[in-house]
Amino acid sequence: MNRIKTNQVPVVFERLEDIGEALKAYAFVLLIKTDRVEYLHAEDVADLARLTELRAHTEEKELHLVKAGNRWMGRIRTDGVGEETAYMDEMQCLWGKAKDFDGRYSHLWEDRGISLHVPVEVSTGKGAYMTVRSYLDKEDFSFTDYRIVSLAAEGGESVG
Repeated sequence: MNRIKTNQVPVVFERLEDIGEALKAYAFVLLIKTDRVEYLHAEDVADLARLTELRAHTEEKELHLVKAGNRWMGRIRTDGVGEETAYMDEMQCLWGKAKDFDGRYSHLWEDRGISLHVPVEVSTGKGAYMTVRSYLDKEDFSFTDYRIVSLAAEGGESVG
């Protein structure tokens, strides 16, 4: 089993504007909204309306927020500092195959109509993957948390 030092700090945001400011410390942002899912370069996030959940990440840390009433609550998990814990990384396939790349985003699309733009270059007909790190409880060997570590095109290098 792999081991890493990791630290988790709870956070609360009262205003969307404060979240936008916090995103400057991250490379990529996965936004879950009431009407769509967006995966963006952090500097491209312009609209947080209808936000229900957010995961902003680099290879070293992740900000995870969920809407709770009129505020957003969650945590920042940072690897490389804190208490040592066991972890497991896995590759998770994003839906769809690439149709095109516009210079910043690849458009993944499925025949059933689902589509997603991802902030990584993916060759036409190929897929994209997220590396997800799951943290394990030492005593009862259960997962306690997980975070997005990186994003990669099928057959390509990961970017955090």
